[in-house]
Amino acid sequence: MNVAEAEERIGALSHRQRHFLCEKLTEISYSRYLREGDSAIDCGANIGHHTRLLSKVVGPGGRVHAFEPNPTLFKGLLALGANIRLWPFAAGDELQICRLHIPEGLIGWASLEDIRTLLPDRTFRLVTTAQVRIDDLVELQGETIRFVKIDVERSELRVLRGMQALLQKDGPVVIFEGLNPAIREFLAGIGYEIRDLLGRPVGGGRPIMANVVAVPAKNADALLGLAMPQARDLGEAFDVTMATVKE
Repeated sequence: MNVAEAEERIGALSHRQRHFLCEKLTEISYSRYLREGDSAIDCGANIGHHTRLLSKVVGPGGRVHAFEPNPTLFKGLLALGANIRLWPFAAGDELQICRLHIPEGLIGWASLEDIRTLLPDRTFRLVTTAQVRIDDLVELQGETIRFVKIDVERSELRVLRGMQALLQKDGPVVIFEGLNPAIREFLAGIGYEIRDLLGRPVGGGRPIMANVVAVPAKNADALLGLAMPQARDLGEAFDVTMATVKE
């Protein structure tokens, strides 16, 4: 399946199917790119889906740093793997105590932003948590981070700002959601460019799927050649999506 065919098929998907495909292509991307022994970061580990898969990809000699501030979800991460370093904090751009807003029945939507007005029909639980800068964590300073996944419900820019030194030192591939003009400006300012999950440059419009890929511009083509899903990958991802998500 080529990129044009993939774009046409994506346009016909339901919201649920598009979300599933987006996560599947994200998995394919880091599975192609990472090697055994590598180190990766998962910001917003949630129930640990990507954390677990990243752990398998990098193997016993690698390391996955997983950040999850929701105490209910964090407990479920404890048994995932010996090569996973769990951090019960929110990643951000300064050290502070903050509140996590957790909507009832939508635990994966927990956000440091006050989203209560966006979900007025939901009851919220407020949890006090700590926010840390990834650049301040001494434990990470001796590692070379090759991949970062960020899914933190409206706090993506904070996370990126708090790991600016890491991004400039290690140049990891970053997959994240929530692209906006402020993130575009920040990443461009540190020499990163943004592509969609089909490998195409993302202009000023909305990307075709929620997740996008950021790579250092100086070696973007080489990194994307390693990380981007290929024609066969795209076909298999669509097949799995249609077989799994029935509408």
